[in-house]
Amino acid sequence: RVTTPEQMLVRSARRATEMTQIDFSERINTPVATLRDWEQGRFPPPGSALCLMRIIAAHPELMRELAAA
Repeated sequence: RVTTPEQMLVRSARRATEMTQIDFSERINTPVATLRDWEQGRFPPPGSALCLMRIIAAHPELMRELAAA
C-alpha cells in the first residue's frame, strides 16, 4: 500500500490538534467518513481542504478559533 503526501498531511494535521477523527471532522464541518477516506488514501481531499490542513498542521491552536466561529 502506498501512502500519499496528502494522506500524511491530513493525518498529521489532525494529530497535531490531538483530536479524534469524529471531533476533527465536526470542527472542519466534514463527514467523518470523508475524513477517514482522506486519511486512508481512498481519495484525495480537495485543494481547499489541503490548504486548511497545511494551516492546521502549522498552527494547531487555530482549531479553537474554528470552534468559536
